[in-house]
Amino acid sequence: MKLNEAILLMVKHIRNAFEFSIERGSFVINDGKLHLSEKYVAGEWIAILGSALNDGIYKISSVGSTYSLANGSDNENPVTDEEFTGAVWRLRLPKSLVSLCADIQKWTDSPEGKPSNVVSESVVSFYSKTLATTKDGAPIGWESVFKSRIH
Repeated sequence: MKLNEAILLMVKHIRNAFEFSIERGSFVINDGKLHLSEKYVAGEWIAILGSALNDGIYKISSVGSTYSLANGSDNENPVTDEEFTGAVWRLRLPKSLVSLCADIQKWTDSPEGKPSNVVSESVVSFYSKTLATTKDGAPIGWESVFKSRIH
């Protein structure tokens, strides 16, 4: 999981993307760079909406006449070239939320974060397997592991 994917899961979970401003219109993404009319600074987070190929949350990694986008985890180009009519939201994500999402990203990439985390197995007359669950019997997911930090 990339950091921007973890952030997208979190803002959907808490139903708050911390939108600050919106730019609507026609946009061009070319060679990993987004053409915008407003001024942004490196490190800001944006959400692209209305795109056929690039809807999601991205971090502005460099600025100039166009803005390079990153997924927040590595230098991989996370976007596909396209022209679209839609919106770009400027987000004001709290640092604590980005930090929490980085922890969620690490946890989901670890063996403990795999959905079918096996607690015990045995072979007697037949095969038996017990999966890790919450006290309510639901599979353990990032929501239950990080619940105390979300609320």
